Amino acid sequence: MRFRLRTLLIVITVACLLFALLGRLRSVGGATINGSQVVVFRSSPLGGIGLSSDSKSVTANFGTQTVFVDAKRIVIVGVRTVQLPDTWARVEVIDSGNDVRILLDGTPLD
Repeated sequence: MRFRLRTLLIVITVACLLFALLGRLRSVGGATINGSQVVVFRSSPLGGIGLSSDSKSVTANFGTQTVFVDAKRIVIVGVRTVQLPDTWARVEVIDSGNDVRILLDGTPLD
């Protein structure tokens, strides 16, 4: 009986560690538009990203959510449109399950 309990505790501990590590995994995709502006997409844990791009825009699909990015704006289809400033270097679009967060040069946009 004592060995079964110890084995069960070891299995539970390993499972907790595995779930903690898997929760940190995110799919990451990226593209460059206009030669220098970097767009990075991160999905929710264990989610996926579908990307299509040309030299002027990027479209990403996070499951049921579609996001379009060009040099002037970010369109979260059916939700909102965010205008971008004239000069920027990096945009991060992060799918967090029920919402899409945007970081512009490291600063969150609301």
